[in-house]
Amino acid sequence: MLILPLDRPLTRETFPWTTALLVLLNVLVFCVLQAGDGPAEARAEAFRSASGLAAQETEAYRRHLDETGGTLRGPRGGADLPEPLRDRLQARLADIDPRFQARLARGELLAPDETALWAGRRAEYEALAGRSTTWRFAQRSSDPSPLRMLTAAFLHGDLPHLLGNMLFLGLVGMLVEGVVGAWRTLLLYVLGALGAGMASLAWRWGEVGVGLGASGAVSAFMGAYCVLWGLRRVRFFYWFVVVFDYVRAPAIVLLPVWLAWEVYNLLANPDAGVGFDAHAGGLLTGAALALVVRYTGGTRTGFMDAPARAQEDEAAWNAAQAALGRMAPTEAEALLLPLAARRPERIDVQVALYRCARYAGTAARARERAAAVLALTAPDPAARAQQMEVVEDAARAGLLPEPPVLLAFAARLIEAAQPAAAARVLGTSAGEDPASARLWLRLALAREAAGDAAYRETLEILLARFPATPEAGKARFLLDAAASP
Repeated sequence: MLILPLDRPLTRETFPWTTALLVLLNVLVFCVLQAGDGPAEARAEAFRSASGLAAQETEAYRRHLDETGGTLRGPRGGADLPEPLRDRLQARLADIDPRFQARLARGELLAPDETALWAGRRAEYEALAGRSTTWRFAQRSSDPSPLRMLTAAFLHGDLPHLLGNMLFLGLVGMLVEGVVGAWRTLLLYVLGALGAGMASLAWRWGEVGVGLGASGAVSAFMGAYCVLWGLRRVRFFYWFVVVFDYVRAPAIVLLPVWLAWEVYNLLANPDAGVGFDAHAGGLLTGAALALVVRYTGGTRTGFMDAPARAQEDEAAWNAAQAALGRMAPTEAEALLLPLAARRPERIDVQVALYRCARYAGTAARARERAAAVLALTAPDPAARAQQMEVVEDAARAGLLPEPPVLLAFAARLIEAAQPAAAARVLGTSAGEDPASARLWLRLALAREAAGDAAYRETLEILLARFPATPEAGKARFLLDAAASP
């Protein structure tokens, strides 16, 4: 079963920097620190076998199991394995069984001279094995080490293991980080890893084995996501055997579904070699931490409400466009004003409000709204084209805003390398406004720098319209210089 929440697109505004750093750290650990683990472990195992340490520990391990009433329980069982595989598993478990190693160190399983020999061999073996990042930092069952619980959350067994965990971390991390912020995201990963590790430790107490992977911490993100978004209806993708689709449902519904799936697999597939216990522990840890964040006011509700608001805005925009098409400006205006208040940066909304005023025949309001359109900084040429349409329509209707608004807009057009549009806007400004003269000169210089043939024409317009300004003197000098051989 696969369930992926997909409620927010990845944009510059929603980019989860802390989550991205966590993903990068996991990738670097796998590609750099774990890259040499195979050869390091092979050298250590070769020494362990050749030195007699493996045989010494395997024999002592049998006595340990007999004395403690233990059984050969590893991550995949072992009691019914063929003898050669059973012996190999027994040797491997002896190496990482913390209680057995502690008894050996205390001299409880070997004679004093054998214990001394074992201690020397073991120290040399651990020096070799310690060159393996995985051997040194993976979590070990029945070994309550908080450090290993945390470091194991940055280790992975193979590339598919890493990619699967990073996919979920990236998608769910974006949705969580947008709500709780950067430092809480980092704290959630750390505490989620510890919670998942403790759950695994409790479930597997008495077993011998290792655990690694970010899935416990990622599960904490998933549990936190469910609680943080709560009853908000979210969009997610599901895939169960051959059935898949996109659906919307309250986010909290996913928590019992995810938890039930992990518990079912934990009970039904105990030998799957997957940390379902850690996943369940991570889910519950993340959910509990999210409750604390919610009730201490640490959430950004605006991030969670944005998808619903976007849908409402789109519906209002479409309805307003339909009303304008029916020549119903009052109805359209009632829909557009709340949208403009929520999204003041949207030029298309301000243009639509200008059209409402034009259709209603209210000149003063149309002039105000034309000014509002031109006061916005356009993000792209298409938006600037909309602004120019308003300039030209207002010029024809005698509804142009005050010169300062027009001049500021012309300055932005010059900066955006749209000299022809800037010239049209400047051409609508009458009088000998010094600011207008300065912009004509600025436009001329911009055209000269771009190799525009209209450079001289712009200087001549400046001379004709503002002959008494200092800028006219500069224009005359530039024209004379251009005319000199």
